[in-house]
Amino acid sequence: MRMSAAVLALSCAAALGACAVNFEDHAPPAPAIDAQGLVDARQGGMAMSVGALGAVSAGYDKKAAPRSYRLPAEGLAKFARSLSALFDGRTAGVPGTEASPAIWSDATGFAARTAQYRDATGALLAAIDAGDDAGIAAALASTKAACKACHDTYRTQ
Repeated sequence: MRMSAAVLALSCAAALGACAVNFEDHAPPAPAIDAQGLVDARQGGMAMSVGALGAVSAGYDKKAAPRSYRLPAEGLAKFARSLSALFDGRTAGVPGTEASPAIWSDATGFAARTAQYRDATGALLAAIDAGDDAGIAAALASTKAACKACHDTYRTQ
């Protein structure tokens, strides 16, 4: 029995050593994200953004404490910061989206629109953190306007 335990221990040590050498010598491969995965993330984020913006608006309209709707505002701001990456050029030909080809043919204009959304959601989160009622109202309006402006130009439906 002692011999089996010793053999097992030595085998495990050798295997761990091999793993350590392999880990040191080779970087893990980068995960491959396909175009459909990016579109799914984009569409999921857009759907959640509608709910999050609705939750922030409802909280503000009910005069709830800003901290009670901070989490959905934080989600909006984080999604807004990642939005342009989700419109990777590989997604241009994926069927079943409402993304206009103008997103890729007018990359500068699209970047400006996503920056407006990013800035508006950032201002919304900052106003909520500051408890600034007037700032929240203004940032809510600019966030909604940024959504509409982008969809009016870069959404097919």
